[in-house]
Amino acid sequence: MTNSEIGKSSGKDATKRVRWWSYIVVGAACSVSGLALAALPTSSTNVAVGKPVVADSVLSPNVATYAVDGVISDTSRWVSANTAGPHTLEIDLGASISLNCAHVHSGYASGSAIANAKIQYWSGSSWLDVPGAAMTGNTSTNVVLQFSSVVSASKVRLYSTDAGYVRLKELKIFDESLGGCPALATDPVAPVYGLAPKTDILINLSGYNLDKPKRFTAPLLPDGTSFTITKAGQTTPLFTGTINGHVGDFSAFLSSFNSSTPFDTGEYVISAGGKTSYPFSIGPNWIERVSYQPAIDFMVDARCYSPVSNTCTAGVGWRDSHQFSFEVSSLVQMYMSNPSAYDRMPKQIVYSFNSAYQSLGAPIGNPPDIVKMIHWGVDRIITYNNTATGNHPLFKGELAAFLYAYPMMKEYISKADYDTVKNYTFGNWAHLGIGNMSKYEISSTLTGNMFQVYTQLGTGKGQFPPGHSIVPNLMMYEVAKREGRLDAQQYFDAAYNQTQWIIDNLSWTMPETTKGQRMSEHKTMEGLAYFLEVYPSLAPPNLSAKINSWVDTMIARSANMWDFRKYSDTLWIIPPPYNEPGNVMGFPAAALAAAQVISDPVKKQRLKEMATAQIDAGFGRNPSGRHYSHDAPRDFVGVETGWYEEHNGGNGVLQPVRGVIEGSPKEASYPFDPAAALGYTEGWVAFNSAWNASLAYMAKGDTAIQVFNETFSAIPNTLAYGRIGVELKAPLNFDYANPEFGTVSIVSSTGDTEKLKVTEKSNSSFWFRNTISFSNAARADNDGVVQVPADGWFEVSYGEGVFKKKVRFKGNGTSFVRL
Repeated sequence: MTNSEIGKSSGKDATKRVRWWSYIVVGAACSVSGLALAALPTSSTNVAVGKPVVADSVLSPNVATYAVDGVISDTSRWVSANTAGPHTLEIDLGASISLNCAHVHSGYASGSAIANAKIQYWSGSSWLDVPGAAMTGNTSTNVVLQFSSVVSASKVRLYSTDAGYVRLKELKIFDESLGGCPALATDPVAPVYGLAPKTDILINLSGYNLDKPKRFTAPLLPDGTSFTITKAGQTTPLFTGTINGHVGDFSAFLSSFNSSTPFDTGEYVISAGGKTSYPFSIGPNWIERVSYQPAIDFMVDARCYSPVSNTCTAGVGWRDSHQFSFEVSSLVQMYMSNPSAYDRMPKQIVYSFNSAYQSLGAPIGNPPDIVKMIHWGVDRIITYNNTATGNHPLFKGELAAFLYAYPMMKEYISKADYDTVKNYTFGNWAHLGIGNMSKYEISSTLTGNMFQVYTQLGTGKGQFPPGHSIVPNLMMYEVAKREGRLDAQQYFDAAYNQTQWIIDNLSWTMPETTKGQRMSEHKTMEGLAYFLEVYPSLAPPNLSAKINSWVDTMIARSANMWDFRKYSDTLWIIPPPYNEPGNVMGFPAAALAAAQVISDPVKKQRLKEMATAQIDAGFGRNPSGRHYSHDAPRDFVGVETGWYEEHNGGNGVLQPVRGVIEGSPKEASYPFDPAAALGYTEGWVAFNSAWNASLAYMAKGDTAIQVFNETFSAIPNTLAYGRIGVELKAPLNFDYANPEFGTVSIVSSTGDTEKLKVTEKSNSSFWFRNTISFSNAARADNDGVVQVPADGWFEVSYGEGVFKKKVRFKGNGTSFVRL
């Protein structure tokens, strides 16, 4: 089930679902079951609009009245419960009316239409079928049902035998005044999706994480203006602050909470200078809560050869993807950073094999969608490229990510598939060919040898970020050691040499090396920070200083009322200017990666503020006051207004795809001109994969492991033998009313491995806990007891690779001591 079917938070004012545009009526003839229906004037009366309705069931908050509110929209529809049919929606017309046709607008986006249904009328004693008003095996989301004869009735109903969810955007019933049926209206196309933007107080339109920076921008209010925060619809101030530099900081508001009771998400509003913001929420892991599912939904929908589009124009695994789209590695990052969150998501992908574009076998069982997509992406890469030419260096990096993360996916992906990818990747790592993906290449001399030092820099297209080979080589170093290969050191040396070249040659004051790499920029800092964090004693001597220099430059470029990282001292956006939503939404990955390895607490905090500010920008804290996604009111909980347009068509065919990151303000909008032309808009998988990377690094910063004696009374340095307590903190609290679950890994020096299910301490806690027993005796793996000899060790962890958080204790004969 999608986020939009779950709906907005329960406190959201229902009037926000009302759209202000006029519907665009299709002017061509409509054809249903072979019957051509001439377009008629639109003055015929829809007698169902606004009438009382009763449904057999409701998936809250998608109430029955939305089916007759005059709005054809995914965000204003009735959805039934997920039960066996029949499902019914009854309309009381209030008086007997002569009726001649109906329009049925159903489904979600361009799919999930009601397949089997009919219109019935109340005879006074029973429900009777309206002649000619039935559909069987329907796949259209917009259907005209022309009655075979006029029917007079005071009540009508839609009767569907479909099992599961029935999704009805609007049911229109027309009288016979014109003798025919009006032209069919479809989902509205409008310059803005949602309500008109508010640009007096610019906020994150969805909401804020409880324990993170919380800031807004008031471009026209002078310094010293006071602001208050109240519950929406109330007047009692809950927090008061002062605007400074057109910025209001309310980070201290709700920075903690009593987790023993379900959390109240608000909603809240900010008032200042006689102006009031849109409502917003505050909650634990709020941004992750509203972003994880749309991020996965996008990757599901945008695949090549998916039900949304059976093409792959200018793409490999995803439509309009390129060698620099980094889909596989971003999905690997997400899964390594917070595996339990993705394991528990709804499974939407049904696997089917097609030898025309696949060569690996099927996944094992029914893995999470994220694993299916990682497997799919790798399959497409090795199928697309052939060993005669070798594959592109950036594709090789994608394969390295898969090989590195394979142990956490081995229950879902066969060893045979792993070996195929492993042999291909090791066999082609030094190959000079760049494969078949030549579009947007930066140099005719570019080679595919991943052992070389790359000195080429990409452009504002984002096609070749400096240091892209650092993490792949370090991953291959670990894979080579795991496989017992004798050539492991050369992968480490290649990463070292590439890092040293960056230290010696890249100047961060040149924006071409930073924001000029557009949405691919995060790869550079991820590589540098990865090296320093994982191999601190083996890293080049000046690496820490180089990272700190980058931090200083980024902090200086973010000193403005938006906390927005500019392109340079004089320009806000990459010239000429580019559409850059992926650049903004990918910056948190770079900022948070750097924050993990620098020591200055003031700089750390500022990096976290800047990372949050770029997310806020994408969610509406920008000069336009709009979310970067056109369909944000549908796809992101609590968002009132989406980007002003979406690109219709293009190589990505992304218009029907969920969760698209597609538009951003251009140079003319800054520092503040909400009426400025918003320039070119088009979504791109490379924008969304950059956002994926940011979600991964956000999870890394929010994850922690604690190990206790069984009483959980304190965090000890010494543990007694027996049962121990384990606590996990991770972005897993998405349901504030019910306890949720996660899984941690435990391994001992004997090789014994255990998976421990941890449960949320209370309904709305950051922490999840459980206990587990230890034994000196030999045990089987995954039997719920950890085998640790008296002088052995055990480790508790969550996540994998650079995202892993772990605690290790070693036995001394009488107890365990923290290492």
